Formats: sequence, structure tokens, C-alpha cells
Amino acid sequence: MRYYHAITIENSGDDYRDWWFYHSATPQFIAPTMANLRARLYDLELETLQPLRCAVVMVRDDVPSKTLWNQSYAPGFDADVEHGGRVTSVSRTGLSTFQVTIVDNLNPFRSAGSGCAGTNGTMLHGGEGAAFTGASVTYRAENLRPWAPTAINFGITPTSFDLEVLGAPGCLLLVHPLISLSTSAGPNGTATVPVPIPSDPSLAGLQLLTQMLALDPGANALSATTSNRLRTTLRSW
Repeated sequence: MRYYHAITIENSGDDYRDWWFYHSATPQFIAPTMANLRARLYDLELETLQPLRCAVVMVRDDVPSKTLWNQSYAPGFDADVEHGGRVTSVSRTGLSTFQVTIVDNLNPFRSAGSGCAGTNGTMLHGGEGAAFTGASVTYRAENLRPWAPTAINFGITPTSFDLEVLGAPGCLLLVHPLISLSTSAGPNGTATVPVPIPSDPSLAGLQLLTQMLALDPGANALSATTSNRLRTTLRSW
């Protein structure tokens, strides 16, 4: 007979989560079960090594997680950094291998440069979402003129071209554009652009650069303003 120590909390109210416990589970059982239940691995305890069987606790919540099997968890382990995660569980699965569970711990968006002043202030460009392949992100620009025609440039190469020569002092093109999409601001001066990310794991690690531009008559002789540059790191979980 096998005994376990367990710590429990009341599973009600804001703390309520669907959860499952399995014993004598194999890795071949655990991975598809987590996918079917839309759950993450909360805890794992090794029961036997040959054959490999474990006791596992799974929980369903809104925390993105990734379970890595047969890892060499030793100095130099960097899978958490590579995936943008934080280690929450480490359990032995062999004489020198481990199961490592990480949860999302990365803001995939990084800003560089600055926007230029328009009628409603300096344009600010940001993003929302985890930037996982197969999901989507939403890009936005704030402080635009209401209903202003707006564009977003996508690229992978930064640049810095001063638009002062065209009549827009202080405004810079910060992305060498490969693709541009058009949209418009709403009545509050905010424009949003939802962008689906293909479900292609090979895109993980891609540094996607974006910048937003808007028409703004009266802001300068070019009647245009630009935003800061945003770098989005795509990931596959």
C-alpha cells in the first residue's frame, strides 16, 4: 500500500477549480488526458521507475502552462527562459531525468522608440495576448484623432527614418514594412487590430516588429503621426 501527504484548500467560491487525481499513470496517458480535460499538470510523484508510473494531480484554470518530459534539470537548464515560463514543479522521472512544469511568465511585448505628438497627444502603440502560435494578439494605438484612418506596419527589421524631411518633425519610421494593414480609430481615438497567429510551432522565437501610423490633419505639414515600435516574441506552447 502507498501513502501520500496532501495539502488541500476549500474548493468553493473564487477558489473553485475542476481537478483530477490519477495514480499508476504513464506519460503516454498523462499528456492526452491533460489535453482532453484542458487541464495543466499541478503535481506529479514518481511511483515506480520500471515501468515508469506516477501519481498526478491535474487542475483546470486560466493559467497557461507547459509540461516538459525527460529534462536534465541541472545547472545550465534554460528551457524556462526559452519558453518564457516560470518553473512550478520538478519531479524525477528517471535516474537522471525530470518532469518540469512551467507556467507563462513572459510579457511578449517590448516597446522601443517613441511616437510623435498629434492633435490628442503622443501616439502610444501596445498589444494584448500571450503571442502563442495558434492564438491571436490584438494591437492597439491610443491618443489618435477620433475616426482617424490608421495603418499598422509589420516587419522583422528595425529602421529609423526621420519624417522631418516630409514635413513631420519628431516623427520616425521605426519598422521596415513587409506588410501593412489599414483600420481606423474609434470615437475615443483608439484603434485596434486583431491578428491571428498561424498554428505553426516553427514560428516560435520570431521577433515580429510593428508600428502604427495615422492621418492627423493639423498635427504637421504631412498630416500624419507615428507611434513607438513594438516587438512581439512569438511562442509555441
